[in-house]
Amino acid sequence: MTWSIVLPTRNRMQLLPDAIGSVFAQGETDWELVVVDDGSTDGTEQWLATLSDDRVRVFHVAEGETGTGVAGTRNFGVRQARGEWVLFLDDDDRLYGQVLRQMQVAVRDNPDVRWLWGARWMTDGEGVLKRRENAESLRVGPSSGEQAHLAAAKLVTSGLAVHRQTFVALDGFDEALCVSEDRDLIYRLISHDHPGVRLAAPTVWFREHDGPRASDGSDYASKNASDARVVEKNRAYLAAHPQVFVMHLHRVATRQRKAGDFESAHATMREILRIQPSNWKARRRWMTWRRHNPSMP
Repeated sequence: MTWSIVLPTRNRMQLLPDAIGSVFAQGETDWELVVVDDGSTDGTEQWLATLSDDRVRVFHVAEGETGTGVAGTRNFGVRQARGEWVLFLDDDDRLYGQVLRQMQVAVRDNPDVRWLWGARWMTDGEGVLKRRENAESLRVGPSSGEQAHLAAAKLVTSGLAVHRQTFVALDGFDEALCVSEDRDLIYRLISHDHPGVRLAAPTVWFREHDGPRASDGSDYASKNASDARVVEKNRAYLAAHPQVFVMHLHRVATRQRKAGDFESAHATMREILRIQPSNWKARRRWMTWRRHNPSMP
């Protein structure tokens, strides 16, 4: 078997049929769907029981049984998977078009590739297209240009495919992380000399809505600790790619400021300016935040 689509879900009965329907719509038939139902109480278990296709394998687990958050649930799904490749799909998104065939071609044309992704087409909560990510085909590895590394650092897990044995050898997603587990994985894949390829095509319809996403739910302190852990684990990679490092830290600062932790946000801005003294975005944010919080250093 070539493809294992790993789909974690929890209380998303109103959207789950669309996600699973997008898998059935694939023209490529050499796949299995591994659904990990993480303690749903909204009828998800009963609906999944109506699916008669033997390519669908459903695992019901109690809330918290798979570890800490979505990283543990995805890792659990990979441990059940039997395909050569694992493709992650969130329960509120949909696979785009014939993405499995496009990925199959990319693997054929790049036999050493170990991970794949593509653009997202963003929709509203009703699934109506709002905007498109533009993407050109590119290859990412340790020796790639900085723009390739920046592109890889912007991807999200939904629509990401990883060679299963490679994923397992890297111990999968870090279950100590409640955010940025996708970026942590990508930094490690590149650092271990596993090349990736971005398709010149979308991979998912990515739904933007008011409900929680898979990585939501943890408190700010846990998210801040996760951000710090990602930096410390991958400091050598990030130091070698300062533009990626700065982009990562801007995300961290945004989360810190939204949580009202202005002291940490300012410290992160100082770190950015240490790495790139002329970074205009950091200087602008620094001045703006100082105006709103004159007591900050």
